[in-house]
Amino acid sequence: MEGQGPAGWEPRLPAPGWLPDPARTDLERYWDGAGWTEFTRPRAGVPGWTPQPQAAQPPMSWQASAQTSSLQHWAHTPDLPVSAVKPRRRTLGLGGRLLLWALLAALIVVPAGYLGRLPLWVPWPTMLTAPVPTGPDVAYPVFGTEDLSLYLARAMVVQERSIDVTGYVSKVGGVPGIHDAMYEVLAQNPYVFVSGWSVSYSAFRTTVVPDYLYADSEAERRRVATADAVATIVASPEVERAQGDYALASAIHDAVVAANDYDYAAVDEADRGYDSGTSAVVAQSQEAYGALVEGSSVCTGYAQAYELLADAVGLSSVIVTGDADNGESIAAHAWNKVLINGEWVLVDTTWDDVLAWGSSHSYFAVPDGDPSLTTRTADDYWVIDSHVGDYGAA
Repeated sequence: MEGQGPAGWEPRLPAPGWLPDPARTDLERYWDGAGWTEFTRPRAGVPGWTPQPQAAQPPMSWQASAQTSSLQHWAHTPDLPVSAVKPRRRTLGLGGRLLLWALLAALIVVPAGYLGRLPLWVPWPTMLTAPVPTGPDVAYPVFGTEDLSLYLARAMVVQERSIDVTGYVSKVGGVPGIHDAMYEVLAQNPYVFVSGWSVSYSAFRTTVVPDYLYADSEAERRRVATADAVATIVASPEVERAQGDYALASAIHDAVVAANDYDYAAVDEADRGYDSGTSAVVAQSQEAYGALVEGSSVCTGYAQAYELLADAVGLSSVIVTGDADNGESIAAHAWNKVLINGEWVLVDTTWDDVLAWGSSHSYFAVPDGDPSLTTRTADDYWVIDSHVGDYGAA
């Protein structure tokens, strides 16, 4: 074969030292006795080169091998410049520093964005935000103007002890938005039995902790009994034969007035400083359960009962809370707005029962701006603030 020596012949490799670089004529490259290294220097005769005295090469006490690192190798080579054997300290250039800062920022910003802790003006990709829960499936109607309200309502119908709202915080303007939604939920959902709540928040999680009025079994008993009473009224001849929005709204108005008496005992308890959290009588008087099952409630119970019946017959209704002057005093009050033939009108079953001492329609289907409505003022707790205008003049 071409280039092959006689039998027994072995090629002799140059001794370690500086030799002409095989690739560049202006450089010398260090030969380690077995192969070329990465170290170079200007070649003799090239401008700028200064001859350096070469020390005698001591005999090597080891054999080069593929497993020997270049750093270990050069540690045995006395004639190499110090810069060739001492590892050089590496520093980050501008690009490297920018990349490092970007990584550090990501470690802070990504969790913050995921957990809803970035300022509201910061755009954040949907795929990198915390998932927004919708809550459990429930067998009862729930009301909410926004997804957060519906989620909270479902969670409280099944009486979850701690409700994670982390994914909603940045979407509703922070913790104040959570409170706003809770006010709406408690005003508009008769199957939720809660007297109050607290919001717990940290750097990583925000939760709502409701104060439930009843144990799970008692709360469910009340829901079942209330739903059965609603179904019975809807199946009554008076409601079944009603045709159209106005007739249906009138039929369920009369059904609430017939089923319920005003609970003066609860009013006396409230006057003595008791509330739903401290008095079972006051709590029940605020419920559709009190109005439709026990037959006694105050204005909130009337309004809740009307709302459940409206939903059952296919009408849209909301509960409005505020103050009203009944001619004797100004007190907290609750009534309904119902959508009849495309117009939101007032229905107040409480006043049509109590003030008339018998069924009346004086406060049924009253349009916005009617002089009779100057006696009342709505507050801002019954619906999320941004949706107050959705129901006409409250």
